[in-house]
Amino acid sequence: MEAIPIKGSGYYKVSTIAGLQQMWLDLTVGSDASTRFDSGEVGLEVEFPRIEVTISIHGGYCHDTVLELRARPTMRLHAAPAELSWNEESTDSAPWDVVYGDLGVLRASGGDFAAASMACLARDYWGSPLSFDADPEPGQGFWFLARRFDGTFADGGPEQPGDPDGGIANSSAACR
Repeated sequence: MEAIPIKGSGYYKVSTIAGLQQMWLDLTVGSDASTRFDSGEVGLEVEFPRIEVTISIHGGYCHDTVLELRARPTMRLHAAPAELSWNEESTDSAPWDVVYGDLGVLRASGGDFAAASMACLARDYWGSPLSFDADPEPGQGFWFLARRFDGTFADGGPEQPGDPDGGIANSSAACR
């Protein structure tokens, strides 16, 4: 399946008191002209700041283009001597798996997470911080990835090399 680029901007409004949300975006899908997508005013399905909303051109009728949008705050992972920590809003609804590996091996292998993974630091871990007492040698570094128990290690960004999920699953660092 070929990825189709989508670009644009718009607005999102939410009333947590009334339990309502609305999103409207002017989007360019592939090479098509910019088109208005709108959810209409609909009920909140998840607790804000998470967003789950369906937008469409024609309200979901008659050869419509429909997009389901799901968003949540980005996890901010902080590495300090002897511990890892992450933002509290990331710890409220599910436990985490956390792995780490050798940054030099990851770079030299072109993103081979199976070769670069060193250990599972935590499996089904609730809360923050997490003790971590290993230090890289001078001139070396570690990478860290975390995922919710039902999620992915991939962040979807073009700067993340390789396939972290498949590589980590095939390494001795898999959180089993």
